[in-house]
Formats: sequence, C-alpha cells, structure tokens
Amino acid sequence: MSIIKRGNVWWIDIRHEGQRIRRSTGITDKRSAQEYHDRVKVELWRQANLDEIPAHTWEEAVTRFLDEAQHKSLWHDAAMLKWLSPHLAGRNIDTIDQETIEELIKRRRAVLTCKHPPKPTSPATVNRHIEILGKVLRKCVAWGWIKSAPAIRKLREPKGRIRFLMNDEAERLIKALPEPWAACARFTLATGLRERNCTHLEWSRVNLALKTAWVEAEDVKNDVALSVPLNDDALQILREQGGKHPRWVFPKADGKPIPKASGNTWYAALEAAQVENFHWHDLRHTWASWHVMGGTPLHALQQLGGWHKIEMVMRYAHLAPSYVAQYAGNVRPPELATVTPVTHSRLKGA
Repeated sequence: MSIIKRGNVWWIDIRHEGQRIRRSTGITDKRSAQEYHDRVKVELWRQANLDEIPAHTWEEAVTRFLDEAQHKSLWHDAAMLKWLSPHLAGRNIDTIDQETIEELIKRRRAVLTCKHPPKPTSPATVNRHIEILGKVLRKCVAWGWIKSAPAIRKLREPKGRIRFLMNDEAERLIKALPEPWAACARFTLATGLRERNCTHLEWSRVNLALKTAWVEAEDVKNDVALSVPLNDDALQILREQGGKHPRWVFPKADGKPIPKASGNTWYAALEAAQVENFHWHDLRHTWASWHVMGGTPLHALQQLGGWHKIEMVMRYAHLAPSYVAQYAGNVRPPELATVTPVTHSRLKGA
C-alpha cells in the first residue's frame, strides 16, 4: 500500500531511488491523502529528472518536523510553533526570508504578557520563538526543500536575573497557594526542578526506596538525563501526595496535571502573599541560592541542578563569601631569609 492509515491519519509509504519515504500526511480523508501521495511522487520525479526543488508549505514543514521528532518531548517547541503557524499559514517555505523574520520578531515583541502589569514580550521569549523557526528552516535545507535558510537576528537579552525568596516570603507564598500548586512549589524548593518537570512529574519516575527521582533527557533543557536526589522535605511531600492519582504526582481535582503553574492562580497568590517581582522559575533560583548560602560547593550544585555549564552556576557565587574567604590569607610576602640577594657584581658578571 502506498498510503496507510494510522489512527485517524493517513501516512504515505513511497520508495524512490532506493530510499523509503514514510511520513504522515496530516490528512484524515483517504481521497485527499491519495492526492497528497500522488503530488509527492510527481515532485520527486521532477526533482530527480529536471533538477527542480518542489514548493513546500509551512504546514508541510511543521508536520514533518514534529513527526521526525515525535520520540522527544516537544511541548515547548509545539507551543511556539502554535503561535508562529497562523502568521505563516499557506506560505511556501522558500518565501520565508529575512524580511518575514523581522516582521515576526516585531509582532511577537508586541504581544503583551499576562503579568501584572502587562508588558511586551521579553527579548528572551522572542528569541526562543524565532529559534524554533530557524530549526524548522534548517531541517528544510537538510530535506532538500530549500537551498539555504535565511540568517536569523537575535534580540539582545539582559543579563540573567536572580530573585530569590527569604524564609518569611516563602512561607507566605506557600500558604497563599491552593493545592496542588502549593505542594508543587514546595517540591521545587526542595529539588530545584524546572516548572514542567515538576508539574508533570509521574510516579513512574520516582523511587522512594532509593530516594531518587529522574527526568528523561528529552525533558531536560540540555538534553541530558537528570537524576534528582530526594531530601527529607521532598520525601515528605511525595508521601503526602501518594494515592491521589495513579500517574501524576501533583494532579488537579480533575485528575489532570497543572497545565502551567505561572497562571492566574500563581499571580493571585503572589498578591495575597505580598511577594513582588517573582516568577515561578525564581523558585529554582531560590533553591540554588539557599544551597549556596548553606555551603553547597558550586560544582556540586551544578550536578544537582543539571546545568550544562559552570557559568550558569557562577551566578550564585556572590551569595557564598565563605567560598573564597578561606583563600584570602594566601596573599603575603615570602620569607626574605630564604631569598638569595642578587649583588651588583653578580649582575655585571652575568
């Protein structure tokens, strides 16, 4: 069969010049899927015999991009592609140039955040959206759909911001948060897990006997699997959550995980707790800051937090003056008695 149905979607299965081409059409109607299959075969023939590069739409590129990466956790990429797609709907890939990219940067920057008060989208968020576009375009080059991808300009991002909670602030915030947000926030303060790794933590990735949780490589920012040692606070939270859901550690009342911790519930709790200028990710900054102030060496913190580069951890070094204070006494003059004086005559003879 040249087209195969998987679930509700038809896939094409074509052999061309010794290679097998198998991918989703994204189409549920058999007749339309057959037309898609026939068009792909014609394009392959023209490409092989007439040296033509067939036209491909943005939708085709996104479909193939997601299909090829379906073994990975793509929630982050998919969310950004969801914003990009309406702006590129129906466009051929070869028409996406630098002018198009600059317009997308302008539009994304103009989107107001849900923070209080609303602000334009940060340069970092804009850059992440445009980076996903760059990923798709580079894949198109690899697939032979376009000859080259346009250069992508990045907005200048401010230096990393560190905001952490003092003990009284943390207590007020936890008290103001409803469940399971409160439990999830407490677990973040105990483990340093990033937002989605905590909100979507599954029991299958927790071993209470070994006092360990883990995050698969595809769910970690640097694509390296992370083993998370569980301290007494983390273990206590997990015991409290036991039995609430067979899969999710921090389920809502409807049995689903928290979709996004930093939503309206979060901002309402911040206001009630009188905590200002604080984001959910700052719980991770708080965890790291508390570690450093408690004497955890920076190289150990790097391993605990799953940072790829030590530079990311050095942001917290100023919170531990004792880390370098032990070396402050090393700067003193050498014992003069042990130094052989150099005379004028010796210099002359030399």
